[in-house]
Amino acid sequence: MFKGRSFSNNQRRSLALLSAVLLFAAAPGMRSCPTAVWVALIPLLLAIQGLSSWAAAKLAFFCGLAYYLSLIYWIVIALSKYGGLPLGIAIAVMALLAAYLALYTAVFAALLTWLRRWPLVFRAPLIWVSLDFVKAHLFSGLPWQDLGYSQYQHPLFNQIADLIGHNGLTFLIVMTNALLTSLILAKQRNGNDHVRGGSLKKWRRESILPLVILAGTALYNFWSYQHW
Repeated sequence: MFKGRSFSNNQRRSLALLSAVLLFAAAPGMRSCPTAVWVALIPLLLAIQGLSSWAAAKLAFFCGLAYYLSLIYWIVIALSKYGGLPLGIAIAVMALLAAYLALYTAVFAALLTWLRRWPLVFRAPLIWVSLDFVKAHLFSGLPWQDLGYSQYQHPLFNQIADLIGHNGLTFLIVMTNALLTSLILAKQRNGNDHVRGGSLKKWRRESILPLVILAGTALYNFWSYQHW
């Protein structure tokens, strides 16, 4: 699927939509799958490869809009049934709020492509968590459904939050997605390297620190869970 050719526009949109579905599946709820968040961003990160910042932003906005519309549907019920607003206005309010939240996903993708010289495994989590901080404080703040919250009932993954908070857990989640995406891209490019294996060697160098961080996190999570 990834080897030897770029994606068509329809394939890119399908990948973006897949990320939205996985993010929704990982969100807290009765039937959530919290482990899905550790790979949920991979389709979107693959889809924006090779795009301009503007094109990446539009694709990520589509992803974010699909995700947030499915996530905050309850606003329509709250505003129309309990708030007394007409149904049409309630739907419009929900759509506007979802569009506002999707802007952060769009900015994330735009900055990713603009700063493409930085290794993905570092720039992706830094940009995502920075935007989470802005979202939590701008216009009185909307700290809703940050990715770290998806692990609230997953004790083998969330023990580290007592040291780094939910933002730190979000950082680890996005870093894992970026690390796996970088590996997929390195394998894809490997056949085109003048020096065979060059992309994989570069990935190994860039992955040393993230893998050490993730290994340390796993050890702490396991130790803390045993003494919980």
